[in-house]
Amino acid sequence: MKRLHSTDVRDDQNRLQLSGRSPISQIFTDAEKVRVRTSGGMSVTAFDRRGQQYEMTCKLWRDKHYRFMGPGWKNFRQAHGLTIPKEAHLTRRVTVKLWAFRSRALLLPEVEDDDGEEEEPGHYPDGALGLVLLLVDEGEQEEAAGGEEVATRDGPRKFLELMAAVALWLLWTRDDDD
Repeated sequence: MKRLHSTDVRDDQNRLQLSGRSPISQIFTDAEKVRVRTSGGMSVTAFDRRGQQYEMTCKLWRDKHYRFMGPGWKNFRQAHGLTIPKEAHLTRRVTVKLWAFRSRALLLPEVEDDDGEEEEPGHYPDGALGLVLLLVDEGEQEEAAGGEEVATRDGPRKFLELMAAVALWLLWTRDDDD
């Protein structure tokens, strides 16, 4: 889970940045860990709660942050009303929940090394890496009489988000012969 910052949604930066110590780092295969360090990065398919597909590139930058970027992140931001202009600040509290999964139904990305030569992708028995991006928009902060933040009651929303993630996962992992 990551609370979005202005830099994640600014039009001129166009990337979702996660710490290199993020749990996402544990899902990468050894070959994928090498690939995210290359200039081309690694293609990743992401889905929103509606099942809309977004093709992103994941790169591990020198500052040890993962960045999900490219036209897919831009389209995701725009589809969810998260794009702000350069120098503007995000005024809403928005958190993104990242669910990672593997599926043989997802196409393995075409891989080129830094010389432009095509390489053999590091196959994983359960398939290519996919993401489900779920947004929790808490809006403006509400304050109680004593100046304390009021927690939003989002139990039913969390359940629905979990069910959406499971449904997407089942959709992409189902066997076409069934």
